[in-house]
Amino acid sequence: MRLRDVAVLSLVLCAPAAASPTIIQFNVPGAHDTTVTGINATGTVTGRAIGHNIAGCSHYCGYLRTPDGSFAVFEVPGQGQTLPADINNDGAVTGTYVFPGNAAEQGFVHTANGSLTTFGVADATAVEARDINADGLIVGEAFAVSRRNIGFVRAPDGTTGTFHIGRFSTTDPQDINADAFITGSCFNGDGERHGFLYQSGGPVTIFDVPGAGTHQRQGTFAQAIDHDGAVAGLFVDNRDNKHGFVRTPDGSIATFDLPHAKDMSPVSMAIVADDRMVVGTFRAKDGTHHGYMRHGDGSIEMFDAVNGTDPGTGTLDAQIGASGVIAGTSSIDGVTMRGFVRTP
Repeated sequence: MRLRDVAVLSLVLCAPAAASPTIIQFNVPGAHDTTVTGINATGTVTGRAIGHNIAGCSHYCGYLRTPDGSFAVFEVPGQGQTLPADINNDGAVTGTYVFPGNAAEQGFVHTANGSLTTFGVADATAVEARDINADGLIVGEAFAVSRRNIGFVRAPDGTTGTFHIGRFSTTDPQDINADAFITGSCFNGDGERHGFLYQSGGPVTIFDVPGAGTHQRQGTFAQAIDHDGAVAGLFVDNRDNKHGFVRTPDGSIATFDLPHAKDMSPVSMAIVADDRMVVGTFRAKDGTHHGYMRHGDGSIEMFDAVNGTDPGTGTLDAQIGASGVIAGTSSIDGVTMRGFVRTP
């Protein structure tokens, strides 16, 4: 579940772990870099692998890692970059691909049986697929020839619809839940961001987190939605400081900060038991990166996939599945990237 100007978060209902969690580092065989972009309720992870020695891959490919540690790689044919974004509980992966010399990104869906379908959006020069729900609905952003950035929803049968929010020139969807409610941000140019909640054919709710800034690239960045309709994300205040928020289905908003954090990075959302949890990462004042989990009662736990000591090292991003397993990307040297799985 990804923004350009700001990172993204991870939201979940998850019971606090009773036992010490286990963390496993992994690398796709033959890859020099492995990143994680999604995990589903079964613990299957998807992401991006880079390397010239990956069997069945030209250079940039997608992969699946199952809980037993086995890997399968896949790519859109054509010597381009295959960039997975998310995986649903059936094992279907969506994302974006781009060919050398062509900056126009297009979308793809790779199903659990191994079939791969590419797609675009009518009257759009490029698309960026962001998320796929339990029914196989894909949501993302399309860059229209009218120079307006719009949202799109693609059904499993290939039918695609588009939408835009109100008067705004950019509609930037980030996540879709099982009931097809979509959340993201809308804005004009580089102006103030606003969060939105939308279901096809229904009303649009636009919201702003109290304390969000009103200038360029400030405001509310909605990033994740759970099956109850709660939304999580980041907001940027008038001093360009980043903070986290959770908006519950009744519209109430709670904000939070992390001790010693200089910057906050990406989120995802899921439900496990009765604890609504936000999972993400942050950059400390010394430049190292760490993971965090915010429980529904407001308490926050920190975790580290690796013990990075230099700037640019540590836990770079994190996603959480509905089982409470966290997966993400880490770096021990600030250059090489590896995936990790954290099991409660």
